[in-house]
Amino acid sequence: CILKSKNKILLGSLDLTLSLILRKNCHFNEARKINIGILTENDNLIIFQDFTDLVWTLNFWKTCMRLPSLLLPVQFVLKTLKRIVVKNSVVNSLCYGSNLAINGISAIEENIQKAEYVLILTQRKEIIAIGEITFNSKIMLKCSKGNIVILRNIIMNKNFYPKKWKWGSRTSLQKLSNSLKTHFF
Repeated sequence: CILKSKNKILLGSLDLTLSLILRKNCHFNEARKINIGILTENDNLIIFQDFTDLVWTLNFWKTCMRLPSLLLPVQFVLKTLKRIVVKNSVVNSLCYGSNLAINGISAIEENIQKAEYVLILTQRKEIIAIGEITFNSKIMLKCSKGNIVILRNIIMNKNFYPKKWKWGSRTSLQKLSNSLKTHFF
């Protein structure tokens, strides 16, 4: 008997429930997750014994020829997500954890729905983060301000791109007025 469910269920209580319904003694032999996103058990996953053999070979012989065949790149796993391309001035602030506002978006894919996970990329197609979108893509085109994406997982390292916040004209005027106040008053 194979159970497939999209919802998270507690399997430990399920065997007790089945044994009460069937009036037989039921036990689970094995419980496993057969697909995660686009990864399925038949196509892309390896068994744990292959992985431990790989680690042992790597530690003992200091070389491993099978490593590229067993490990998948991050781009393969994330290829099904919709994409948002951001300006270069926004990249470092995203790496520090700030949410993406409408002003920082350079390009966006069509047909993105609310609460859908999106991939945030630089203009050179480097992966910055994964986030959850707060508006539909049609509504986003009409907005002029506000947070569009709430970051869930940051992938890029901090300070890979230079800091660009507090370089705008408004901040420059505030700095100039503050310096004039300290010199003349």
